[in-house]
Parts: sequence; C-alpha cells; structure tokens
Amino acid sequence: MKKIMLACDGSDSAMRALEFAITQSSEHQTTELHLINVQSLPMSYYDALTALSAKELQVALNTLGEETLAPALERLKQTNLSTYHHVHIGDVAQVISEQAEKLGCEQIIMGSRGLGALKGLMIGSVATRVVHLSSFPVTLIK
Repeated sequence: MKKIMLACDGSDSAMRALEFAITQSSEHQTTELHLINVQSLPMSYYDALTALSAKELQVALNTLGEETLAPALERLKQTNLSTYHHVHIGDVAQVISEQAEKLGCEQIIMGSRGLGALKGLMIGSVATRVVHLSSFPVTLIK
C-alpha cells in the first residue's frame, strides 16, 4: 500500500496540492492519504498563556487545525481514497517530517507557499525545511 502525507494549511497552494495528491493516488489501487495540519505555538507563548491556560490554548489550536482541514476533508469525501487526518501542535516542518516517517509514508506532498508570515518568498520556509528534513521524496505544488 502506498502512503502519502499531504500537508494542508488551507492555502490555495495546499488545495492545489490536494488535487495533485488525489490525481496521483487514483493511479494506485491502494493508496492511503494522510492529511496533516500543524499549528505553531504563538511566537510569544508566555503572552498567550496570560490570556489562556495551556489547556485552553491547546484546545483552541486543535480546533483551528480541524477547521483548516475541513474543506480538504469535504473534497476527499468525493473520492474512494482511504484517508486519515491529523492535527498537531509544534514546529511545522519538523512535525510534518516526523509524522510522515512515523506513519510509514513514502512521499510528502505540500504547497510550495502556505499561509505563513513571509508569503512573498519563492519557496516557503516551511517547504524548504521539510525538503531538508525528509528522507524521502517531497513534492512541492505551486
């Protein structure tokens, strides 16, 4: 069974990556698609804790991750693919790479530019880091 990790942050680029993954997966009878969203901790974690407890922050970030994945999951309902979705909190590139390896994925597919703070870069910093951290193919979609 081929396993693919699809990183999704809700950006246009991520949705194009989703369509690419669906097309690529339809070429294989047995493909397992793992959709992942990773929420970063606020830059000023301690400031956030003054307004929210650590548990409230975790719940809020998990909820945001689920909401971010909702359009992609809705699109995947129209396919016959075996799909799983995951929401994590942490360093985005590191978590994507670690989870892909942990789940036994053979490939990571993601948008070349996401919704990060530095939108104008040619290739996003998260995408660049995933390419460097991953030990297997990473496909970047414009």
